[in-house]
This record gives sequence, C-alpha cells and structure tokens, in this order.
Amino acid sequence: MASEYLAPPPSEPEDLIQLLPSWAREDPDFGAVVDCAARESARMRDRLGLVRDQLIPWRAGELGLPWWEAFLGASPKGKTVQERREEVAARLAAAVPDSRGSTWEAQVTERIGSAWDYVEDAAAFTLTISVPHAPPLDWIEVLLRPVTPAHLDIVMVSGEGFLLDNSQLDQEQFHAS
Repeated sequence: MASEYLAPPPSEPEDLIQLLPSWAREDPDFGAVVDCAARESARMRDRLGLVRDQLIPWRAGELGLPWWEAFLGASPKGKTVQERREEVAARLAAAVPDSRGSTWEAQVTERIGSAWDYVEDAAAFTLTISVPHAPPLDWIEVLLRPVTPAHLDIVMVSGEGFLLDNSQLDQEQFHAS
C-alpha cells in the first residue's frame, strides 16, 4: 500500500486522462489542459533531475562542482570534470567518517564497553546495535547518537534476563527458595 504513494505521478497525457472523471475524458478542452500539464510536469522533472545531479558530487558538472570545490577547499585549475569530481568525492569521504569504520567502532566501545555488536542495513538506513543485559536502552542511544552518522536510525536490542551480583539481597533471595 505504501508503494503507491512512493510511485511518481503519471506524466504522459494518456495516463493523466485516465485520472479524470469519466464524463471529462472525452472533452477536448480537458484533453488540452491535461496535455499541457503533462508536458510541464515532464519539464519540471527534467529540471529537478539536473538540480539533483549537481548536488551529488560524482554527478556534478559545471554548475555544482564550483560549489562543492569552494565548500571543500578544492582547486579546479587544470583538471577535467572527472578529476574534479574525484577530488571532491575524496575530500568529502575524508571529512565524513564511515559508520562501519574502525574509528566509529572505537568510539562506541569507549562509550558503552566491548560487549556489543551491530548490523547496518544501508538500504533501510538503520543500525541495529545489540547489547547484553542493558540498562534502559534509550540511555545507550543517547550516548551513541553524537558519534553515529545522522542519516542512520539507531535500533537498540538487548539480551533477555539480568545479571546478578553477590550482594546480600541476592544471597537472601537464593536461600529463601
């Protein structure tokens, strides 16, 4: 059901006409308006594609690369568009830590200890972090959010049960049964 909302709207006049009420489908005036709307929709989609491509470093051209180069301090002098893209991508990769990298893992271990594991689902933009016998999981998420890439949702899971220590209460409960 959700996929019907994610599908792009039809842009061909024949497809748009099918969306009209039955009494309007044969009217030439409605057909002319639908044809105009379809052409305008296609033109806007093409323009949005151009803008999108300029914002993605490895697709950017003469419009987007100067912005990326100024932002990252790269110099375009004497380089082809492909070389400029590669330099921008390299500088961007160096500036943004990889969520699967050893630096991120070390930061997480420093914050919550070594008894944890994770699975990253890049397609769903989720990071499932497993910890055994954890305190309230929202506390751990608060510790991890500052070092975890912003585009990833953190899903916390923990093992079942709880840890017992050798306190007097534990001994009393054990001997009472």
